[in-house]
Amino acid sequence: MFLLHLAGIIRIPGPGDYDTVIGAPVGAPARAAGTSPQVNPATDTEIAPGVYARQEPDGYHCLFGSPLRNIPKMLSKVFQMRQQQGQLLWKSSIALSDWEWRYIKDALGHERIRPLLQTGQRVLKPLPESGFPPRLRPKDSSGGPLRGPHVSRNSGKPWNVGRQYFSSFRSGDFSGFMWADGVGAMEAEAQESFTAYMGDEGS
Repeated sequence: MFLLHLAGIIRIPGPGDYDTVIGAPVGAPARAAGTSPQVNPATDTEIAPGVYARQEPDGYHCLFGSPLRNIPKMLSKVFQMRQQQGQLLWKSSIALSDWEWRYIKDALGHERIRPLLQTGQRVLKPLPESGFPPRLRPKDSSGGPLRGPHVSRNSGKPWNVGRQYFSSFRSGDFSGFMWADGVGAMEAEAQESFTAYMGDEGS
């Protein structure tokens, strides 16, 4: 990605570039803004420290809590949930089956994703290795579902070895690839992983 910056293929953002959905400068790792709803012990279940699940009377499902500010891309692109305006609350875009809802809760409740939830630190395998619900599969720009999550094993980029991803396996289609935390191949969080790896190598 650094070479792409040098080649001018990716423009380095200026101070006036902003993402109107997330509210962060373009090129910065995405963090969601908003306030978390109050917990109702009668309807809300804590599935991870500070993260709560709720089923609405209309059959749709919600997740809320401050740690979710660190995973807006995963919630929207992988779990097909929509952030409610001004809140750290996401609502499912479809009425989920019990199995689909259990998969999401189990994924967010597992210790492997804890660094990502609590601090925004990316993890190699944020999802269970099997059982991803077909209806939740991310889609490419033509609406075709991506396959996965798979695990990168022979990458020429050592900082991505062992990292989960979804792909259409069509060469040259950037919309047909996504890391399992919702990050695109050329996005700022991916660059952060490279920078962190190089820092560890140089220490």
